Amino acid sequence: MRLRSLVLAPLLCAGCLPDDTRPPPAKVTITVTSSSLTTGDIPSSLTADGFAITIERFVVNLGEAELGGDADSSCNVYSNPSYTRIFDFKRLAAPATLGVAYATGECSFGFRIRPPDDTSLVGAGADASDDDFMRTRGADPDSTNVGIAVYVEGEAVRGDQTFHFAWPFRKSVRYADCAGRPDSTSDLGVLDLASGEQATLDIELHAEKLFQGDPSTPLHFEPFSLADTDGDGEITFDELWNVHVEDFATSGLYFAPSDGAGTSAPWRCFTQGGDPIVVATLGDFAYCALLPNIAAYEGAGSCSAITGRNPGND
Repeated sequence: MRLRSLVLAPLLCAGCLPDDTRPPPAKVTITVTSSSLTTGDIPSSLTADGFAITIERFVVNLGEAELGGDADSSCNVYSNPSYTRIFDFKRLAAPATLGVAYATGECSFGFRIRPPDDTSLVGAGADASDDDFMRTRGADPDSTNVGIAVYVEGEAVRGDQTFHFAWPFRKSVRYADCAGRPDSTSDLGVLDLASGEQATLDIELHAEKLFQGDPSTPLHFEPFSLADTDGDGEITFDELWNVHVEDFATSGLYFAPSDGAGTSAPWRCFTQGGDPIVVATLGDFAYCALLPNIAAYEGAGSCSAITGRNPGND
């Protein structure tokens, strides 16, 4: 009898909890899509050096989509999806749901690309083998003993030259203060969410951005071909660190970091210890300048991105 009382007590007390008097939140569905150049091919007419690029796999683990605000914000968060999903964006033919968030008020939006953990789920286009593969820990010159956040595999052809590439990016990228929606009320992309509203936010993934430094310039593959120093036609990820900045700085792929005012600024790119990465090679450049560009908020929108472990952040 005593055991039964202990079991029933929590159930009886649950009915004594105060009602939530907050107004119904806005429901924000976050979706992901693939760019046409990811699901299709990149013709030589779109590259500055005449290479045609075919993307064979583009597996990305992303999520932790978050509505929020600072201490002065009116954002009232009810819940955010704290998990990530693994997608193969080469196989993603239609928009897929990443998660659903609930909030009201003026809220900022952000998300994260990172190696999977115990909360990560298998999303559209991916399967259990992708899940196992992305969780496999490894290392490169800028990362140690971590899984894979982004994996891209494909082929580049120009005349009688054929190069195969398979690159596991292991660093996380945190996107914050995303802007670009018509209802953004500030440069930091604040969303004004009304009670009971239903909205959709989309994150579009672009494999082709790994071959385009500045968005205003054509795509390039020539700098990556320089990494094939052994001439086997296979460009490994580690080989990218064999190509120094001065070897490709005039190619049109490289661009110097800027703070938006035309002056030099440090890369927002860090080691696992939180130290800034000095961009000295094509491998460093791929992590610090190219990788953050693969995710576009609301098509042409942008976010503030930090790659790796920024001091004071996970």
